[in-house]
Amino acid sequence: REDKEVEDKEVCIYDPSKNLLNECDRVGTISFHEVFLSPMGRVDVAEFLIERNVSVDITPPCGNSLRKLVYRPTPFGASTMHDLIRNHIVKIEKVEDGRCWGCGETGENFSYCTQCKKAPYCSRSCQKQHWRIHKADCQDPDENYSIQLSRPPAEAQFQINGEYKRPNGVDVDELFWVKVQCDLLNKGPHMVYDKSRSCKFFIMHGASGHLELFNRIKGAKAFSGTKLYFKAAFDGSGNFRVYPNISSTTKKW
Repeated sequence: REDKEVEDKEVCIYDPSKNLLNECDRVGTISFHEVFLSPMGRVDVAEFLIERNVSVDITPPCGNSLRKLVYRPTPFGASTMHDLIRNHIVKIEKVEDGRCWGCGETGENFSYCTQCKKAPYCSRSCQKQHWRIHKADCQDPDENYSIQLSRPPAEAQFQINGEYKRPNGVDVDELFWVKVQCDLLNKGPHMVYDKSRSCKFFIMHGASGHLELFNRIKGAKAFSGTKLYFKAAFDGSGNFRVYPNISSTTKKW
């Protein structure tokens, strides 16, 4: 190199496939987290980030994803910032079925993975290219699979002033939504109730469905893994059945 001139070259390190707003800064903070946690309440900046598709699911080294943070209870209730981001999350979840899992484009008349029937694709080529990613999560979600939850002891029901019974206005074998709130350490009972709260009871620790529902709820992205909505029904004998493969995070009660 002593006899040769070394030519200076400009190297572009910009990667157009990355959204730099999703990257951690030098102190390990992500832009959306910083805006959400700031006492300034800059809703306008949050709207700016939402318009640019900044993710709510990235977990920085120092904490939880924004999706989990925004559903944590606060002593002062939900702020305008909370409502804005929660509404954004609801919109994201509602359009997931209308977005190609391969290229991310939105549209209609997508074809779905024939095995899991969940992953939509705009073309066969997108599906083939995405298979190496999707195959790890692809499984047939048997929506008819259900767990019968036993009637809790009378003393447990007295504590919450609830009843193990069909909700008002719901017929035998008719599906309805229930919310299941789990014990954080999986050592106590989980609470189950419908929107009207005319059906409200505990799943006692060690009872049928207690562990499986806990694992389903902890694996969910929303509500910090503390609660989830499931379809359920009462049969003609008055037995309650919950359907773990039919769940939602978008209800508001």
